[in-house]
Amino acid sequence: MNCHWDCGYKEYARTEYKRAYDKWECEEPCRRLRRSRHGLVFGVCQGIAEWLGIAVWPLRVGMIIALIVTGFYPAGLVYLLAAIIMKPEEA
Repeated sequence: MNCHWDCGYKEYARTEYKRAYDKWECEEPCRRLRRSRHGLVFGVCQGIAEWLGIAVWPLRVGMIIALIVTGFYPAGLVYLLAAIIMKPEEA
């Protein structure tokens, strides 16, 4: 997959130099931060976990702890804003 500088993935492996455009090929397919359609509430934690390449349960546990400790205002508001701002993944 040919990627340009704005592909969202930071590790690049140089392939071959092309005259018209200096393209790079990613080691992995381009990843974008998106809400997952397979998440529990809005798919925010699942989307972040897929983007980072980690398991989703630590994010969910951290979010639940943040909601309990801080109440709804900071943690819940950030979660809702992330759900509004993040685009859903493509089907």
